[in-house]
Amino acid sequence: MNNLTRLLVAALEQSLATRRGVRVPEAGVVFWQAFSALSDGRRFAQGVPLPITAAELVAYGQITGLPFGSRHFALIRALDAVWLQAARSDRPVIAGELSGDIFDAIFA
Repeated sequence: MNNLTRLLVAALEQSLATRRGVRVPEAGVVFWQAFSALSDGRRFAQGVPLPITAAELVAYGQITGLPFGSRHFALIRALDAVWLQAARSDRPVIAGELSGDIFDAIFA
């Protein structure tokens, strides 16, 4: 599973870097699809993406009939960590206090 995790993480990093789809190893297609589906339904708090939870993975497994175990969850969490790091690094940082003018500019 470690080799597959490395391959999928590398594929995701390549996809994020090039903004293009990549060829996913056949052994990882199910995990890639699960990660994509869970990521598409991702929750946000105060505009920040939240990690995929175990409960979301279990629910996805029940809906799809795929029995995900702890090793599978670790693989999807590894993908999620890479995605979260990329998503959070793309966000602008606002220094100082948030004034009404800045708030209006952001949400206008």
